[in-house]
Amino acid sequence: MILIICLVLFTWALDGLCADYDHEAERRNDYRRSERRHKEMMEVMKNRKKVTRTVARDEHGRFVAQN
Repeated sequence: MILIICLVLFTWALDGLCADYDHEAERRNDYRRSERRHKEMMEVMKNRKKVTRTVARDEHGRFVAQN
């Protein structure tokens, strides 16, 4: 009986350790993914030309835009 209880507790402890490791790995992968997205976005932003837009309303209340 005691052996079965010890086996269950040991299995439960291993499951907790594995869950912690999986959580750490998931956080590490999320961080790497967000860094990669940020670098890609910075590359796209660096290659863009600056665009100035002017937006105004005419006498009828409609929007008029200029690039």
